[in-house]
Amino acid sequence: MLERKILMIIIYDFDGTITPYPQPKYEVFNVCNVNEDIIVRDAKEVMDKKKVSLYEAYFIIYRRYLKENNLLYNKDTVCLGADKVTLNKGVLEYLAELNSNKTSLKHYIVTAGFKEYILETPVFKYIDGVYGSTFKVKNGLYDEIDILMNDREKIEAIKEICNINKKDVKDVVYIGDGLTDKDAFEYVHNNGGKSILLSDSKDSKEYEYFSNLGIIDECFKLDYSIGSSLYNYISKLN
Repeated sequence: MLERKILMIIIYDFDGTITPYPQPKYEVFNVCNVNEDIIVRDAKEVMDKKKVSLYEAYFIIYRRYLKENNLLYNKDTVCLGADKVTLNKGVLEYLAELNSNKTSLKHYIVTAGFKEYILETPVFKYIDGVYGSTFKVKNGLYDEIDILMNDREKIEAIKEICNINKKDVKDVVYIGDGLTDKDAFEYVHNNGGKSILLSDSKDSKEYEYFSNLGIIDECFKLDYSIGSSLYNYISKLN
């Protein structure tokens, strides 16, 4: 059987793009009894105090919540509830129809979140690769950060995906939802690829911001359903 020729590479952010929530809603947060307001407050406090990035602050408070609740910082804890993660409308049907076994498209996830978590979600079986934050393991527990998938590393991941597939950035579509996607949007758009913002309203601050910068090519609603604007756009790339 001849290997299918890859025409385009589709790269997705995860939180807010594949899921409806801009911030991760890990099940372990419910166990620790912390909500989004608490997480945002604590992350800002750590950023101000330790002079670290949002990504670093997030993992610092995550570790703290686990310690306060006597939970082990390991794969089982991190991946709790991954198999039941809430996805945006039509995601699984979209990927089932457009995955690389059926089309000339390849699909990757590049996220600042836990790589291990994504590997346990229902979308993984349709995805050709996942790039996310990883940790060194010591005595079965997560220790220091190995790879922090920050804005710079996201661009490096896009470059690596292109190299692996022997494609140019002009053959990439990057799909994201928020301000943390700025550098990836800009890199892909400025190098001939297509940047797609997912937003249910063109009145959103994200749409206004990215439109003013001129680094997005399309804006679609958070709907992957067969026949949706996003589905139709991506399917025509095949």
